[in-house]
Amino acid sequence: MALNGCHTCAGVYYSEGYWRAAGLLERDGKLHVFRYGEAIVPLVVRPLPESCGPGFDAVSPYDFCGPLLNRESPGEVWQALCAWARQRRIIAAFLRFHPFCGHAERWQTLNGLEIVHSADNVVVGLSDDDTMLSLFKPQVLRDVKVARRAGVTCSVERAAARGMDAFVPLYWASMDRLGAEPYYRFPSRFFDSLIQGVGEVVKFAWATIDGDSAAAALLVLDDQTAFYYLACSSELGRKSCAMNLLVVESARWLHGMGYERFHLGGGSPALRHFKERFGPGRVPYCVGRAVFDAQRYAELSAGISTDFFPAFRAAQKTATDV
Repeated sequence: MALNGCHTCAGVYYSEGYWRAAGLLERDGKLHVFRYGEAIVPLVVRPLPESCGPGFDAVSPYDFCGPLLNRESPGEVWQALCAWARQRRIIAAFLRFHPFCGHAERWQTLNGLEIVHSADNVVVGLSDDDTMLSLFKPQVLRDVKVARRAGVTCSVERAAARGMDAFVPLYWASMDRLGAEPYYRFPSRFFDSLIQGVGEVVKFAWATIDGDSAAAALLVLDDQTAFYYLACSSELGRKSCAMNLLVVESARWLHGMGYERFHLGGGSPALRHFKERFGPGRVPYCVGRAVFDAQRYAELSAGISTDFFPAFRAAQKTATDV
């Protein structure tokens, strides 16, 4: 499903409704959308940290909203983007390329833009039960049996405010338990805006035991791909291996609905280890480190030793960490 005139390949990540919601995750940020021909570069523009003086930096809206090309030359788009950014005193931008149609390789070798292979994301090719189950590691199959014996049942439903009221507290509790960065404790207004903006392509997958929530996943759908966008579990769910069954049952449901792949993503080492149990499918995830004002960036980053980008935000450290 293409939303609001967005490119079909990229689906929900290139819709105005999604950008508005994701823009709320950047403190003091304001959404801007650079366009050149049919090329699109959505950015959340933020004032520089107070210690840096006047000016701005920018970041792609959370998750996979990096530059999107159609037939345009990356070089031409990049030159126009640099001019646009300099006019607005934007020093640098962190870009999150879409794993399936961001074409990060096309942006290589441009002066002022470094493309970094951040990680390989886990992708499950959706097919019949026998084929999918044959690719899962034995640990998954053992945990699925544990979950079934514990009485875990799973369902997928349309996203609505009622479901969000149940999902958000469980998600927050999971982030607190895992000691996640404060950035990832997404506020209620983000979830409200997500439902209002793109609710037609958002689903909730639930795992319950006797009516009590054990695990949940928020799924974001586009034409071919389902994204395992956010997930959480209760202590009951952890003990009963509910999330393993939820992923398996979600994959079955998605296959039945005609989706081709289930993007599980990456994350922390422990989270990646969990996701990698569901098969060998991988897709590169790349980010871009764009510097529009090299002199100012060098001045602001002088003496800072870090892999974080932009370096002058290392002390604040938000989700732009590669």
